Amino acid sequence: MRNLVIDIGNSAVKYAVFDKGECLWHCSANKNSQIELEKALSFGIDYVAISSVSTIGDELHQAIEEIQLPTIRISTKTKLPFKIADYIPNTLGADRISAVAGAYQMFPHQNVLVIDLGTCITYEFLTEEGIYTCGNIAPGLQMRLKAMHEHTTLLPEYTYNGEWPDILSTNTRDAMIGGVVWGIKGEMECYIRTFLTTKSNIKVILTGGDSKSFVGRLETPVCHDSMLIEKGLNYILEYNFSE
Repeated sequence: MRNLVIDIGNSAVKYAVFDKGECLWHCSANKNSQIELEKALSFGIDYVAISSVSTIGDELHQAIEEIQLPTIRISTKTKLPFKIADYIPNTLGADRISAVAGAYQMFPHQNVLVIDLGTCITYEFLTEEGIYTCGNIAPGLQMRLKAMHEHTTLLPEYTYNGEWPDILSTNTRDAMIGGVVWGIKGEMECYIRTFLTTKSNIKVILTGGDSKSFVGRLETPVCHDSMLIEKGLNYILEYNFSE
């Protein structure tokens, strides 16, 4: 089965085409562009899975609605390969569900902490019994920089380009970026230490657009997979449609 998975995020749209578990093609695109959707469909798609945190009704969603293929739109009501704890509200985001599915496929029967560094930073915990039990949401890297600009009089707005300033800086740009990236590093390490002291047999996975900047900078070794959500979407598709 040849699958198209679409991850519609707050900042961009990611497409990936899988065939028997192998990724044949993937790309990231502007939310207003439909060229990439047409390219993806040219592969001869059998099934489609969509994770969306965006507003239903825009042009891209309308284009997807017109695709005459078996399609799954991820939610807590979707048939999943793992269990969501009964007390988790049904508003749990599709992107978070997909990331946990990817983690479950990578590390079945292990405790897994998933950290997704996107527009927001999300923390998800999956038990070794295959149960999603809890998670948190925090402001993302660029969101923190933008907030400092918007909520002060003199601080400029900067865009993060992957640089890593010293822990204390000598100019405004490095001070703001350093404050954010070192703060996120410390935040993640606090979560990791807490879970390592309370859980055994645990894996930590980093994913998301800003994750590559933190690989190799954390005190604890972690796994990195920039396509965790896309792989999770494909896993959910196969779980639902495989014969």
